[in-house]
Amino acid sequence: MALLDEAVVLNDGSLMPKTGIIVKNDDDVTKATKLGYRLLDCAVDDNLKIKDVNPQLYVEVRISKLTRGKELHNNLKSIRANLIADQADLCLLNLSDDNECNNQIWQKLEQLKITGWVKTLGIETDKADALEALLKNIKFKPNVLRLKCEDTDLLTIAKNNKFINCNNKLNTFS
Repeated sequence: MALLDEAVVLNDGSLMPKTGIIVKNDDDVTKATKLGYRLLDCAVDDNLKIKDVNPQLYVEVRISKLTRGKELHNNLKSIRANLIADQADLCLLNLSDDNECNNQIWQKLEQLKITGWVKTLGIETDKADALEALLKNIKFKPNVLRLKCEDTDLLTIAKNNKFINCNNKLNTFS
């Protein structure tokens, strides 16, 4: 089996490719799909049009800690219109030090999951305290946890909550 075909089973039973690539523009999308990548990682504020490229793509949408409120709502509407035909495979929230803001954004993501717009929710963080605070107030437990560092406290939280530690290999175009 080729490296780009390998997948990991998430806590909800869905499959996610182990190797992906960060795409920032439509040229990156074209290059990535020609090279055989199926996991495309993009930021919520990237204005990409990939919904008709390949139905077997796994689209990961990163939500920056800088994206908030009305801006987040508008970006998600743009993604819905341009990026993904039916639903995002994964929305990955990058936690900030602002626990209230993290909770507000997570609640919006939970609503997207309830309405069927997103399949899987995840967290990207290097802050154990922010993760613990978020886990106290959520309906849907994240299926993916991408750690930015090998912190003992974060690894313990991941193990105790049976998270998939998704430090999947993300490549970028140079």
